[in-house]
Amino acid sequence: MKKIIVLLILVASGLYSYAQDDDYRNDEIQTIFSKHKSNGGYGAFSLGFSQIDGKDAFITGARGAFIIDHKFAIGIGGYGFVNDLNYKMDEKYK
Repeated sequence: MKKIIVLLILVASGLYSYAQDDDYRNDEIQTIFSKHKSNGGYGAFSLGFSQIDGKDAFITGARGAFIIDHKFAIGIGGYGFVNDLNYKMDEKYK
């Protein structure tokens, strides 16, 4: 019985290692910088909610980026308050 279990484990492990092998062979030279370039970008709006000095604050913002070859992104974003918040600052902050 132990021999059958060991044999089944060996066969199963052999099948798992075969499953990791690629069936195709690509003879093309692979380099860090490929010939195929893909550039794009994205933009997004966001809304948020918080409390400042016990008062409700709504925050809105936007961000965007230019994506180079699915690997590197250069972008910018900004956020600001929607409602007017007037709160008193302590003397130590003036």
